[in-house]
Amino acid sequence: MNSFQKTIHEIDAGNLSDELADKLQELIGKVKERGKAGNLTLTIKIKPLNSDVESVQVSGTVKVTEPAKRERASIFFTTDDNTLVRENPAQTQMKLEPVPKPAAPIEPVSKVAATA
Repeated sequence: MNSFQKTIHEIDAGNLSDELADKLQELIGKVKERGKAGNLTLTIKIKPLNSDVESVQVSGTVKVTEPAKRERASIFFTTDDNTLVRENPAQTQMKLEPVPKPAAPIEPVSKVAATA
């Protein structure tokens, strides 16, 4: 394990490393689900510990920017009173009725044409 990996693993007793791995796995799932790019950012902050220049405090944060969710959309029409409806109010409604079954079977067109 190189120095950088070891340092990441030792910050907060390994909790930062575990969080980073978990967030990476979650982000990969979101990218696959949504088909868009996301970001995972690791920020390492190093500051002197008191006035002792030989000692430093190292902390880290993980930030995830998930890919945008896919939009969910439907088509609507507007009415004169500015409401939304699913059926076009300007379109004439057709009166549909069930077609009764014929008493005798209907011959296919190809058989009728052959006998004529």
